[in-house]
Amino acid sequence: VSGDSDGMNRAVNDLDKNSDKLSQKLSSPIWKVAAKAPVVGGDVKSARVLANVLSDAVDSAIRPAIKVINENPVSGIKMGDDGYNINTIISYVDFAEGLMPKLGEYSKSLSGISFKVIKLGSVSEYIDMIKSLSGAYDKYSSYVPLIKAFLGDGSDKYYLIAAQATNEMRATGGFPGSMGSLVIKDGVLSLGDFSSVTNYLPGWNAESATPSNNDIALFGFWVNFPRNACCYLNFEMTGYCWAEDCEKMTGQHVDGVISMTPAVVQKLLSVIDGEIKLTDGTVVNGKNATKAIMYDLYFKYFSKERYDATSNTESDSMFAETADKAMKLFLLSIDIKKVDEYINIFDESTKENIFKLWLRDEEGEKLI
Repeated sequence: VSGDSDGMNRAVNDLDKNSDKLSQKLSSPIWKVAAKAPVVGGDVKSARVLANVLSDAVDSAIRPAIKVINENPVSGIKMGDDGYNINTIISYVDFAEGLMPKLGEYSKSLSGISFKVIKLGSVSEYIDMIKSLSGAYDKYSSYVPLIKAFLGDGSDKYYLIAAQATNEMRATGGFPGSMGSLVIKDGVLSLGDFSSVTNYLPGWNAESATPSNNDIALFGFWVNFPRNACCYLNFEMTGYCWAEDCEKMTGQHVDGVISMTPAVVQKLLSVIDGEIKLTDGTVVNGKNATKAIMYDLYFKYFSKERYDATSNTESDSMFAETADKAMKLFLLSIDIKKVDEYINIFDESTKENIFKLWLRDEEGEKLI
C-alpha cells in the first residue's frame, strides 16, 4: 500500500526464498520420519500446510497485488482536494474480488495449524502477514460485492445524501435537516454541496411516490409531502420515494440514497481527529457533534427568547453547513491506512441503524 515497489519486491522475493527453503527442509528424510512421531509429527504437518500456503500466496496473491499497485499507484486515487479516481478504486476492488476465494482457502488452512516444538525461524514472521490476509477475507468478503454494486463500472452515477435529525425521530432515522449528493462523473468521485431539503425535494410527492390509502391512514395526510417519507417503516420505501421526488424536483436521475445521522458525523470527525467551525461560531468535532447538532443548534434558534420568523431558515442553513463541511473534511482527510477504522464505523453505524443505503439497482439492493 505504501507504493514502495522496490521494497515490496524485495520482501516478496525474501518470502519466496524462505518458503522454498522450508519446503525443501520438510521434504528431507529426517523430517519425513519426524512427521510420524508424536507431538513433533503434528508440528511437521502444520509446517507443510504453512509452506504450501506461503508458496501459493506469493504467486496467487502477493505478486498480483504488487502488479496492481504498480499499474495503479495509491497516490493516483486522490484527484485534487475533493475528487477520487474511480477507475483506480475499481481496479483495487476488482482485484480484491478475485482474491477473496484464495483468502478464504488460506483462512481455512491456517485455522488448523499449531506449533508446539518446531521453531520456524525466519519464516515465522510471515505467519501473521498471511493470517492478516486471510483475516481480511472474514472481514471484507461481504463488502466487496456491495462496493462493486455501488461504484458500478465507473460510468456516471448520482447518489442523494440525506442528513437526518434524530431528535425529530422518524421510523427510518429522523426528519431530514439537509441534503447533498455523492457523484461519479467522468471517472471522478466527488461530494456535491449540502443545502436545504427544499432544493432537492418538491413540495408534493412525485406521482411514482404517491402514498397508498393505507399509508395515509397509518401515517396521516403529511406523508404526501416528500420530506415525510422518513415515516415509512423501511428505508427501501423511504429511499425510493426520495429518489423519485428528487428526480421530479431536479431532473437528475438518482441511483441511490444514503442516510446518515449526526452520530455518524461524530464518528467520522473522530476517526480523522477533525474539527469544523460554522459561520455562527459553533464548533463541531468528534466529541461533541451529536450534542452540537441535535441540541445546541436547536436551542440557539428555537428557544423561546430567540425564535422568530428566520429560525427555520437559519437552522436549516446551519444543518446543511455542518453536513457539508464535515463530509468534505472527511473526504479530504481519508487515509488508506485507516481503511479498517472506516469499515468499523460503517459496521457500527449500520448495526445502530444510523447509517442506511438504498440502491435503485435491484441486485445491489439485494446485497444490502
